[in-house]
Amino acid sequence: MKVTPKDEKLLFTWANEKLVRKWSFHNLPISRLDHNNWFRKNLKNKKLHMWKLKFNSSFCGLIRIENVRKNFKLSYQISSNFRGRGLGTKMINIAIRKLRKKIPKAVIYANSFNQNISSHKTLINSGFKVREKKGKVINYINKNN
Repeated sequence: MKVTPKDEKLLFTWANEKLVRKWSFHNLPISRLDHNNWFRKNLKNKKLHMWKLKFNSSFCGLIRIENVRKNFKLSYQISSNFRGRGLGTKMINIAIRKLRKKIPKAVIYANSFNQNISSHKTLINSGFKVREKKGKVINYINKNN
């Protein structure tokens, strides 16, 4: 389901969850003003796709795929109440299918910290392969060959 202006408060809450901040590349807490500015700007961004995932009757996660110089950068987060259920893999696979309906040959990249074992498993289970390990970061790639 596509993110709408009504989702700003929910996404702000998710963005400031303790584990989300821990594994984020910008790990400081996010202010309401900074989030609001980011959210409004990105809702208008035609190169960014943002979808939220619903599990049973509750929203449980967010996925973003951004077009960056003819490639796509994926990022995602799962609400703390829904972690450990395999929803990240399902959510990523749904988003990749949506993207590839429009752009069949899309090359998708993702990054995570090498200590974030959950994210590593989720990305590998979603068809990503390790492209490069650089310091504390692993870069993944998903090609539709």
